Amino acid sequence: MQLIWNIIGYLMFSGVLVIFFQTFFIGIMHLLMPKDIVNSYFKEPYFNTFELALFTGWPYAFFRTLMFVRLIVQPNSGKKRKLPDVSQEVPRWYRLLSFILIWVIIINSTMLALVFFIAGFLSLADHV
Repeated sequence: MQLIWNIIGYLMFSGVLVIFFQTFFIGIMHLLMPKDIVNSYFKEPYFNTFELALFTGWPYAFFRTLMFVRLIVQPNSGKKRKLPDVSQEVPRWYRLLSFILIWVIIINSTMLALVFFIAGFLSLADHV
């Protein structure tokens, strides 16, 4: 049982490290975001006044970057805001980095959810 808890601990620790990597990677993506995309689509009518003020400053500008990354990876996610398909307006390398970032987030979130579920289940099983 100790081996299982060690593995769970290592998985949790590596998941947290990946979260730090994701944050660093999002910062790089924020700096590399094409300015014409932000200038063209980060304005009314796509965003309201509150969102424009909120997503301009630190740290919420990273959320704006994530919203545009999601729009690049999944173009139909902008239909509610009536945003066009911007995936063809960004360089190919930025599109590739966007896909990598989204998949790292999905895989790490799934892995951490499973690890926490298994750890909780094993913890309950130990006390019964």
